[in-house]
Amino acid sequence: MSLNKPNLPVIPRNQAWQAEHDSACPGGPLGLTVAGQRLLKRCFNACGHKLTDKQLLPEKTRLFRKAGTAIFEGIGHFPAGLEAAIRQTTRYDVNTARTAVDLTWNEKAKAPGDILISAVELTGHWQRCLVFPDFQAWAKGQ
Repeated sequence: MSLNKPNLPVIPRNQAWQAEHDSACPGGPLGLTVAGQRLLKRCFNACGHKLTDKQLLPEKTRLFRKAGTAIFEGIGHFPAGLEAAIRQTTRYDVNTARTAVDLTWNEKAKAPGDILISAVELTGHWQRCLVFPDFQAWAKGQ
């Protein structure tokens, strides 16, 4: 568990970019900088209008390397009453960051509404942004 450090930096060997995660927050990253320019202002998960990553109670955060890939893993749950938990894994490769988020909740609890998963705030003017949906769900019209 890495909850004692304020931030966890991710810097590749070529130092072409840098990402940073808050060690006390299972979401993120806090930002992504490429060649001195900030590309990603923030990335967060939210439940409802008031609960964001900052209200998640962290169970575990860690940053490690596996086969040359830097991996940030964060696990946390929203406060009592909602009984929802989030597990986020971000894999950093050469020039790619790939995030997977698992949301679980107690089957007897009310299903959480208004969920934002890996919402990103980008800086600057973007001409193009591609979002890839789950192909199987798309093919079924979901």
